[in-house]
Amino acid sequence: PLWRGVLVGFNYNVLRGLRVEDVNVALRLDTDPLGLLTVNAQLPPPLVVARTHATTGWGRAIDLGVGTVVGSWEIAFGANGLGNRIDWTAGSNTSYALVNPLAGNAEFDEHSHQLSGVTRVTLPIAYSASVGYTANSWTALGNVSWGLGGPSLHGGYEWPLNGFAVRGGGMYVRRLWSPTAGVGLNLSTHTALDVAVYGNSANAERKRHPAVAVSLRLMGGPSLRPGPAEPDIPVR
Repeated sequence: PLWRGVLVGFNYNVLRGLRVEDVNVALRLDTDPLGLLTVNAQLPPPLVVARTHATTGWGRAIDLGVGTVVGSWEIAFGANGLGNRIDWTAGSNTSYALVNPLAGNAEFDEHSHQLSGVTRVTLPIAYSASVGYTANSWTALGNVSWGLGGPSLHGGYEWPLNGFAVRGGGMYVRRLWSPTAGVGLNLSTHTALDVAVYGNSANAERKRHPAVAVSLRLMGGPSLRPGPAEPDIPVR
């Protein structure tokens, strides 16, 4: 049939928070009329480190996705983290203050107090949409998503050959474009090996470095990828 129905995915996640840490640093430099560094005793300490932490948290998050196949086209939409929240209780705040950083004394004054009530932490909802087309001898997929890490784009092309498939594509993540390439090899009618090389910028320098991914897939048939009747629903 031309239209193969609609698939719906739904996850309800119960979140258990083990620990949360929030550290803020405030530094103020005072100067006298001559422009030299000084300490103004009438103002708060020039260097303060505030740490808020808790070890008890409970929350929830809902993931929802829907996908359909029309002929050779597959279309899917998803939203991850609907209504997400973690409520932290029994938190405490500790501040470390250095009254005079110019005196050569590195002793910090420490003050702690318990936080009353509940501290709620939420994250932006992550949305995604994907579209794919499967022809007789090739397949193309594209995905766009946006959420906490900003917008991202993914696209790929697969060309199946005798017993293996060649893949290529690219992605735009964290304001960087990265190429991708890989192959898939049928080891048996129910097992396939995938190897991919791609650019990865998930590092402190945010520089693109090559990365390798290897996966072993178990399948119900000899095909190298799910057929058009099984769209990829973007629910984590």
